[in-house]
Amino acid sequence: MSTGLHLREKKKAPDSKKTGEVEVELTQPFSLEQSAECGQAFRWERSGDSYYSVLGDVVLKVRQEGAKLFARLCPDRDCFSTLSLVGDVFRFDDNVDGIIAELSADPLIAESVSSHRGLRLIRQDPWECLISYLCSINSNIPRIKGDVERLSRKYGREIAFDGRPFYTFPSVDALAGAEEDELRKLKTGFRAKYIVSAARKVKDEKIDLISFRKRSYEDAFEELCTFNGVGPKVADCVLLFSMDKLEAFPVDRWVRRGVELVYFGGRKLTEKRVREWSRMHFGRFAGYAQEYLFYGSRLRELAAGITSHNVSAGADKSVSPAGNRQN
Repeated sequence: MSTGLHLREKKKAPDSKKTGEVEVELTQPFSLEQSAECGQAFRWERSGDSYYSVLGDVVLKVRQEGAKLFARLCPDRDCFSTLSLVGDVFRFDDNVDGIIAELSADPLIAESVSSHRGLRLIRQDPWECLISYLCSINSNIPRIKGDVERLSRKYGREIAFDGRPFYTFPSVDALAGAEEDELRKLKTGFRAKYIVSAARKVKDEKIDLISFRKRSYEDAFEELCTFNGVGPKVADCVLLFSMDKLEAFPVDRWVRRGVELVYFGGRKLTEKRVREWSRMHFGRFAGYAQEYLFYGSRLRELAAGITSHNVSAGADKSVSPAGNRQN
């Protein structure tokens, strides 16, 4: 399967070998800025023209110049390891042109894609994603990022890179051995009980979260909802962003309101109804549809009444269609 990129080690300067920087030539639409800053992952930091993120036991530094990425890992890895990680994280195994073509049968998505064609899903580690989205309950992006960073500083391992410290995400054992009061001191609030409970459940029941990628959407969704604090929205976020369930369509109040106004003429729906409708209407790539619609700002604008637009004619007739992200 094509990865949508080509690789070569950068040969620009004599010290390029020392820096370990790898040049990646893109052959599919991709925007590092849109993908890293759309709110789906919480450990991406921008510094100048580069983005940093801790991924497992390494730090990735990456920048984009047109159709090229320049990536470096710390600790250094060989060029093929760097390529493999970059391709995995940014899902370069997805056929984005094909996904866009399929989803663009919906006119609102076609409109959103025009300015956000390079937006991609970021593939995350399931354990980190689960805890991060437990931190997201009744929160917003700056606070979630703060919670995740404080947990990592307290329970992770330091990696020095470019003159600054980064911290790996806490292991299951580290958080399973923590006390709820310890986490509350890190400003996680009521979410502390969910974090400790999830860690102990994974450890005690020997749950392999990576294996969820091989299970059906319905089966994985049902088991995730057995975790204390995990409801449909959190479960769908974890399924979409870390378990390769591209049919997942996370629904929060903004998404629900946007779908009600745009596709159902303002008729009130339950979040469950929106989830069911979205998977039927958008199909196997519902998660990408949500990215283009919501993170592309169109559903948010429409839900907030900033613009007026109705594409209910594009909805499935069988259902009788009539700033800071809150999680």
